[in-house]
Amino acid sequence: QVFVLATLNGMSASYKSSFQNLFFNLKYGFLDGKLRGYVGDLLDDTDYVILAECETLDDVVSYLSATERSKISNYGATHSHPSALVEMCLKSFVSDFNTLRSLAPEPLLTFLNYLTYGYMIDNVLLILAGILHGRDAQELIEKCHPLGMFDSIVMLPVATNMP
Repeated sequence: QVFVLATLNGMSASYKSSFQNLFFNLKYGFLDGKLRGYVGDLLDDTDYVILAECETLDDVVSYLSATERSKISNYGATHSHPSALVEMCLKSFVSDFNTLRSLAPEPLLTFLNYLTYGYMIDNVLLILAGILHGRDAQELIEKCHPLGMFDSIVMLPVATNMP
């Protein structure tokens, strides 16, 4: 890499830009590919029109399973309530978001962390308000939003119960 950088100093601007593109693909190519894959999975206008015409939850699941959204096919016939589908989609989103965060370089990582701070604050407020009203700590932690979870949030109910 030192040789390439030394060579870049003696090259014209057009050659420098092509070498910089090569380094871009080496450094950010996988993340770029993941993002392009996520964009390809987004619903478009025709998907929304078809989903609006679905009469039952089974119709929605069958349509989404027939498309490229294979994560919906794991939904199964045992779940017959919309909240189970919403929960599965939320878990999938959080998993994809955390994958992006683990791959992201700075300053994108800082931006993605900023997106989670609001959920963290909401989770802390939920736990504190619940503890003040005498609710069970485990029940409160289960109600927390997954994007706002952090390592020490499970210790928060213990700390608020101390005199």
